[in-house]
Amino acid sequence: MFFPGGRPLPACPNDCASLYHSGVRRSGVYTIVVATGVALSVYCDMSTEGETFSGGWTVFQRRRDGSVSFNRRWSEYRDGFGEPHGEHWLGNQHLHQLSNQGQYSLRIHLQDWSHAHKHALYSTFRISDEDDHYRLHVSGFSGSVQDSFSWYHDQHVFSTPDTGHICAEISHAGWWFHQCFYANLNGVYYKVGVASTQTVKVMRNLWHRQDLKMSMLK
Repeated sequence: MFFPGGRPLPACPNDCASLYHSGVRRSGVYTIVVATGVALSVYCDMSTEGETFSGGWTVFQRRRDGSVSFNRRWSEYRDGFGEPHGEHWLGNQHLHQLSNQGQYSLRIHLQDWSHAHKHALYSTFRISDEDDHYRLHVSGFSGSVQDSFSWYHDQHVFSTPDTGHICAEISHAGWWFHQCFYANLNGVYYKVGVASTQTVKVMRNLWHRQDLKMSMLK
């Protein structure tokens, strides 16, 4: 395999970090092979700084324009939907395989409707398998926003509207719900001035009661 510039990719990179450490510096869609032998097309962010390096993030969620509905069934969230270069959810099964092949961090990139960019960084992140309903394990917060994720959602299972969880039903989204959420980055997306009063109250793409234009989990 080759990346832009003609240099060969490392044999069977298992995440975007391994591509970054091999010299890849251009963000884009690449193929990785996780430890279970499954090949995935993923979007690699090669420019955002982390704790130990300045790129190599494997993106597993992106919202930016509402072009893809996140009101999906359990099977769709399990297998993934959308395209890696646009709005998408990588898939809980893939995320489980990816996050359990080593020690991983989570970075959440947020942009509000005033175009302000902020982030939340978690030093440890993984999700359990489907038998444990893709339970969330996340800790070690730092960042430029208040922690609305780990303190409230850590150790909770993933739910979708078709699983009978009331918060998933009223949010029209899959997420690691508690009672119900302080952060929900898979909620119904709408443009400012379009939503009804009822939608504004209960169906926002939210981080600590703040509407968002864009989110990216990686």
